[in-house]
Amino acid sequence: MYLQVSFLKTTQFLLVGLGFVGCLFSQPRYPKLALELKSSKPEYAEGEVVQLELSITNLDSQLAFPLIVPGTGSNPARLLQLQIFDKANNTRILRYEEPYQPIDSGSTRLQVLAPFEQIKIPLQVFGQDSSFRAGVHHLSNPLFAGTYRFEMVYRPKGRLGDSVYWFFDSYQRPNSDRIFLPGNGISSTPCRISIYRTADTTVRFEGKPLYVREQGGLYYYFSEPVKEITTGVNCIHISNLPEKYVELSSTEYFYSHFTEDFAEYIQRFEDGDIREYRKYRDYCPDYIRTEQYNEQKQLIKHGEKMNDGRYYFATIQQPGNTFLEESICNASGTACATTTYTYGNKRRPVRKKTIMSQPCVELLLNGKTNSYKIVYLE
Repeated sequence: MYLQVSFLKTTQFLLVGLGFVGCLFSQPRYPKLALELKSSKPEYAEGEVVQLELSITNLDSQLAFPLIVPGTGSNPARLLQLQIFDKANNTRILRYEEPYQPIDSGSTRLQVLAPFEQIKIPLQVFGQDSSFRAGVHHLSNPLFAGTYRFEMVYRPKGRLGDSVYWFFDSYQRPNSDRIFLPGNGISSTPCRISIYRTADTTVRFEGKPLYVREQGGLYYYFSEPVKEITTGVNCIHISNLPEKYVELSSTEYFYSHFTEDFAEYIQRFEDGDIREYRKYRDYCPDYIRTEQYNEQKQLIKHGEKMNDGRYYFATIQQPGNTFLEESICNASGTACATTTYTYGNKRRPVRKKTIMSQPCVELLLNGKTNSYKIVYLE
């Protein structure tokens, strides 16, 4: 992916501002850098190590590009972050991402790419080596059967030697001697990879076993051997994908629950697009990401946990894409502002009403403070 494309798409408001600043002080240098991610094969079994290769190319015909890469010592810096997106074409949902630290004191080295020069970096996902080596990447949770879009993000900010760049989110005056880079990194092209179920009754994810039982066309994954199929805390995943399948022409069913982390529920259209997606947690407010679409694939519900920790939820009327209700809650859910809209004949809001509420209460249990939903009994 060219940096210019990613920059225009994700930070349009900064383009105008930085262009204006560049005219005032100096002409900034934006790199012509392309990142392409490829896989050694299109399909892998659940728990299998995924073999990838990242190519980084300097597309500038005249200027060299100074690239910070991991060092060769025992503690190389983490400069690449794995992100995995859903396969759907009607939305872009980040399903999982590799844990990443904003500051990393690991070793780096500078590699200068000549015009049109390219380097290739071999990568492993779910490698058996549990250490954070430069080429081995891990997720916090298993990646179950399905089709995904893998991306690698080059993120040199916060690493040794990052002073050769000037990042878009920097509060310092732009420096013409540095190359401009987005602070949140440069994403590679997506690599479509499918994970399929096997006939095994025990599946290992990075050495940890999960035990598979079948009942009524559904496959249940448990964290321990069980005699009876139940959906308690030891039930980690439920799927209706048969052996060797990565998707179904009929409705797919996907459910996962990682206690104290998050749960996922997915319903799809027959073409694989999202009908309903819910990523939620065990506490209040529970939604982390919600998207629901009508039969015409128009968005009718959207909810998310925002970057500042607050929670946003909206109900949308289709056709017309008009908001019926919006709510914003603080991080603990103890204060929520909900606004309802009433529209006239020309779909213009003629009245809105905002009320404050407290759907959650904070409690200290087992030494931890969490928020729980308030239930009023009649």
